[in-house]
Amino acid sequence: MWSEIQQISTPDTLAFIGVRIWQVQHTLPVPVATYHALLSQDEQQRARRFQCATRQRQFILTRAALRHLLAKQLNCTPQYIEFTYSQTGQPTISRPATTLQFSLSHADSLSLIACVDTLPIGVDIEDTPQAVFPLPIDATLFCPQERKRLGNGKTPVQRTLFYRYWVTKEAILKMLGSGFSLAPHHFCVTHLTPGSTVIRSGKTGKILHQIRIMELDISDNLAAAVALFLPGH
Repeated sequence: MWSEIQQISTPDTLAFIGVRIWQVQHTLPVPVATYHALLSQDEQQRARRFQCATRQRQFILTRAALRHLLAKQLNCTPQYIEFTYSQTGQPTISRPATTLQFSLSHADSLSLIACVDTLPIGVDIEDTPQAVFPLPIDATLFCPQERKRLGNGKTPVQRTLFYRYWVTKEAILKMLGSGFSLAPHHFCVTHLTPGSTVIRSGKTGKILHQIRIMELDISDNLAAAVALFLPGH
């Protein structure tokens, strides 16, 4: 059991702060019923509502793995952990009392779970399809500076940049706990390099936050990023 969980190498700038990241494989032949028993009644009800068996399996494996990993750090059983949910649906630990923060995201083949003590954190992973199809490069998702860099989204470089922006923005929104109540085009990520990253207003250019953002090298067909506030900012 738990052969589908693998801790991934965390960049030094994140490891120094205590960030830990795991990937959870969805495709390994594991007995889902065993993992289902670790979920709360609410989570089991949510699992039953999935009409797609693949999505149901992803949900069960990811939630069971989350409980397993958190329990190891909180010195309790997976079933003892309780979550509360924000208005945007973002979970936080309500039992036991803890300062541990976490974020999770899933693509078709695997999920990511990131944890750190105290600091708000967000993680996102997305499949990057090889097939060429129109990308949604519009004013509801990207600020003017980003749309200019993305162009028409047809070249390989532009398509790669699209997914880099997408996972970065998703990770930032999760870190802020705002979900899409903060529209993605209302802020710009000024650069995608390791370490400190400035988030500016998409309208005024004013600095909104200074954070640490790192892209994660998972595989050629996946894009992923983790974001957290810099200590002291």
